[in-house]
Amino acid sequence: MTPERLRQLADAWGADPRRWPEAERAAALRLLAHDTAARAQLARAVELDQLLDLHAVAAPDTALARRAQDAMRAPPRTPVRWWWPGLGAAGLGLAGAAAGALAMSIALAAVVPATRPAIAASGWSTSIFDTGTAADWSEE
Repeated sequence: MTPERLRQLADAWGADPRRWPEAERAAALRLLAHDTAARAQLARAVELDQLLDLHAVAAPDTALARRAQDAMRAPPRTPVRWWWPGLGAAGLGLAGAAAGALAMSIALAAVVPATRPAIAASGWSTSIFDTGTAADWSEE
C-alpha cells in the first residue's frame, strides 16, 4: 500500500475504513499505523466527510408532490399527428415541382426549334428504336 493509493481510497470511499475494499483494507490500516503523513491524509478525508454529512436535502413541498402525483394519474394526452401537416407540405412541394416542369417544357418548346420529325409522322417504334435501315441488319 502506498500513500498515493491510500489517498485514492479515501477520495473514492471516504475516511471510514469499513467502506474501503476488503482486499486493500488491512494494508491501508497497517500504513496508517506507521506513517504520520498517511494519518494526516486520512484526517483531511475525515474533515471532508463531516462537511458532506452536514448537507441535507430539503423535503419537497407538499403542493409540488401532490401535483406530481396528479400528473401521474392523469389520462395520457392524445398524440399530435405530425405526419399530417408534413404530408400536406410534401404534396405542395410535388405539385410545385410538377407545375415548374410543365412551365419549363412549354417555355423551352417555344424557344428551341424541333430537330426531329414528330413521332406521329413515322410511328413510335421507329422513332424510339431507330438504328438505321433494315438492310444494315440483313447484310451481317
